[in-house]
Amino acid sequence: MRKIIVFIVFALLIITIKPVKAQDKALKSGFSINLITGFPSPENYGLKGLDPDLTNKLFIGLEIGNRWYIKPQEKFGFGIMVNWFDVTMQFNEVDPLKEYSNNRTYVFNISFFELGPIGTYAITPDIGIDAYYNIRPTYMNTGIYLDDDQDWDWDGDIDVGGYDADDETAMGFSHTCGLSIRRKALALSFEYILGNIRTIDGLKSDLSGDFSLNYGTNHLSANHFRIMLGFKF
Repeated sequence: MRKIIVFIVFALLIITIKPVKAQDKALKSGFSINLITGFPSPENYGLKGLDPDLTNKLFIGLEIGNRWYIKPQEKFGFGIMVNWFDVTMQFNEVDPLKEYSNNRTYVFNISFFELGPIGTYAITPDIGIDAYYNIRPTYMNTGIYLDDDQDWDWDGDIDVGGYDADDETAMGFSHTCGLSIRRKALALSFEYILGNIRTIDGLKSDLSGDFSLNYGTNHLSANHFRIMLGFKF
């Protein structure tokens, strides 16, 4: 309930804030677009306990948002940051030389209307450093499958050659703490995502071994570090 109240308060602030003109680009309200590279832990997103030979590949994704500064000063500005759309994906697989080399997993993570405060220090009129926090309404889906030619059963588990394929879906709130360095339009950002999001069915997985997800818990952990390169206009 507390998270929902905070979310509504920030939403109301955005509706009532009027953009304030700022001469310097570092403290100017505007639109941003970022390419995302994430570094997930192999123990997150329900993948803990799976085959240790699974590669742990990077997240890739895209983020689009806006920011509005409230009466920025000469060197410092405070405002509201909204990311309208944030989507990342990851695909893992076992080393082809290992046993069960057709064992693969995927992670899909999407957030809408990420909301929170941002503070910016203008080193020069064109160079700024941002620190920010976002609360993120998040949808996550994680799956494991055994063969590229195998049909996926979205309604439940599917048995393939004596092993289970599995998927888990979670919805809730995650969080972002970030630091960004900008020079004119170019921006380099460093973020940490954290959250423990309850699965939709709320049930603990009763499967174990190399081919099950989310074993022993009814949450998916979203914790990971990521780097973004993009533009703020």
